[in-house]
Amino acid sequence: MGLSALQLGSVPTYAAIIERRVAASTWLTFNVAAAYDSRDVSLRPFGPEDVLQRQSIKVYSGTASLLLGLRHTLVHRVVEVSVAGAAVAARQNVWRDDLREGETIASLETTPSQSYSVGLQAGMTLERQVIEGLALRLALDAASVTFTRTDAATIDSLAVATPTTRHGLRAALTLQAGLQLHFYF
Repeated sequence: MGLSALQLGSVPTYAAIIERRVAASTWLTFNVAAAYDSRDVSLRPFGPEDVLQRQSIKVYSGTASLLLGLRHTLVHRVVEVSVAGAAVAARQNVWRDDLREGETIASLETTPSQSYSVGLQAGMTLERQVIEGLALRLALDAASVTFTRTDAATIDSLAVATPTTRHGLRAALTLQAGLQLHFYF
């Protein structure tokens, strides 16, 4: 389980997971995850008389999340099958190179912003011990409910930025898989 509720797509995610047994088949799970992405975005002239000094700028995105939940093992055989549920909190920042006079971008996703999300996730895991102290886990995030608040700036046709706050509630049924190596000590 991880950042699937935030819909990061193909952005690589790095996570550290700590699990502590709280009962015979139940584990308390603490997950810290982060993702970072940068990409080039094309520019266009603001007005017909403007000449671009560069063709694109960099847009950056960084996300961090904390997850706290429970994992309960249903099947204890060659492959362990578990169900999991967790509460998740995340923060995402989007920033970019500054625009110069006469430059503009048409895409809203490149507007600098800060997003805060809280939610619930449910899923399952399939785990197979490879050698003593090392297991391979397939984690499937199956359902999530997420509330998000985004602080950004809306830019009008005269390039005037107005601070805005957007709220969103998202419920999703998805199968997003993640492959994990677990070290036990």
